[in-house]
Amino acid sequence: MSGHATLLRTLLPPVSYDPNGTAIGAHLTAEGAALDAALASSVRAVLGINPFRATEWLEDWERVYGLPDPCARADRTLQERITALAIAVQERGGLSRGWYVRLGAMLGYTVTVREYQPFRAGRSRAGDALTNGDWQFAWAVASPAQTVHRFRAGRSAAGEPLAHWGDEILECVMRRLAPAHTKVLFIYG
Repeated sequence: MSGHATLLRTLLPPVSYDPNGTAIGAHLTAEGAALDAALASSVRAVLGINPFRATEWLEDWERVYGLPDPCARADRTLQERITALAIAVQERGGLSRGWYVRLGAMLGYTVTVREYQPFRAGRSRAGDALTNGDWQFAWAVASPAQTVHRFRAGRSAAGEPLAHWGDEILECVMRRLAPAHTKVLFIYG
């Protein structure tokens, strides 16, 4: 007898119903099993609140955030799908240098961000680059020459490659999330 069926039996009025009766026993057993199943599925539903812990809800989260986006490869790994979702969830986080460094880290890259400031009398020194004009709207993302994305237990799925290389996702995501009036340059090595 399930936990809920036992609980339902104890809730019966003691004089009006016989909890050991055949007909009522069948009803209580069926209703108790339904309540047990509802409780078990509610735990799975609560796990779906956090998209990074319940991969069975990943497709629903991707649909809500409009994923896969144009930056996604056709043969994305589970880890890349979760990373893309993490970026989409935090996408509205900011436009500072630190935010782009964290974004690169979420994508699996170690990056630094360099901004170009125009040459200004009183602030700039002799020998500083003359970055007047359109250079004030340029910024650079520096990354190692080669970044390897490795299979990770718990974040990757069976059948995925143990490692893959490439920086097209970094460039696509950074360009997509860059302020519209700026130009992103990429420096490798």
